[in-house]
Order: sequence, then structure tokens, then C-alpha cells
Amino acid sequence: MMSQKHLDNTIREQVFTLLEDLKDGGSINMLGAGEYVTDAFGVTEKEGKEWVAEWIKSKTVSVNVTGVTVEADTSEI
Repeated sequence: MMSQKHLDNTIREQVFTLLEDLKDGGSINMLGAGEYVTDAFGVTEKEGKEWVAEWIKSKTVSVNVTGVTVEADTSEI
């Protein structure tokens, strides 16, 4: 039997792959991608939005240099 943590990581990878494919396709606004996650993975609308939010957060890096915090989108790097 698969552990819950492994299952969560496996689903996370699958969801993030779907979201990357949607982003690369360029045909939707990624803020509305929760609907695609809901349809593909059979999760609630709230869970779909939470997965999208987690994916978006994974694309942002925060750097603190001499007391100034700068956030940058790393999706184009």
C-alpha cells in the first residue's frame, strides 16, 4: 500500500504537469485552471483552486537582500 505522503507527491506531480501543459498551451487564464484540475482529478472546486494556488506559489521565489525583499516569477527562467 502506498503511503499518503507518496500518494500526495504523486498527485502533486501529476497536477503540476497538467498545469504546466495548460500554461504552455497558452489558451487559458491560469487563474481559472482549477476547473481543469477538478475535472481531471475528481476533486472539489475548492481543492482544484488550492492546487492551482500551490502551483503558482511554486513559481515564485522570494529573496531578501539587505533588508529588501524581492519576489520574482521563475516560470520564464
